Amino acid sequence: MNSKILLTDGEMAMIEAVHTEDEWNNVCKVVKKVRGGQYPEDWFMRIIVSGIAARITARFGADADLHFGSIGKNGEFKEDGVIKTGLQN
Repeated sequence: MNSKILLTDGEMAMIEAVHTEDEWNNVCKVVKKVRGGQYPEDWFMRIIVSGIAARITARFGADADLHFGSIGKNGEFKEDGVIKTGLQN
């Protein structure tokens, strides 16, 4: 299992069918599980750069920006920053 396994047509269909944040998170987990916890090497170009992520995440009021941060002592995510993709849906 590695990230060199490219996105499949089936995975692309699952991504296109997403309508909620939970569905998005679950599809991402499925895609990464096959590759040992990593996104496939074509994820950035096929999902982020193409605008697919922006279009899909807009369905549930989110964005396709890259949010990063840390987990606090209480287990909550603390956002330390955002890398704007500059992509719109």
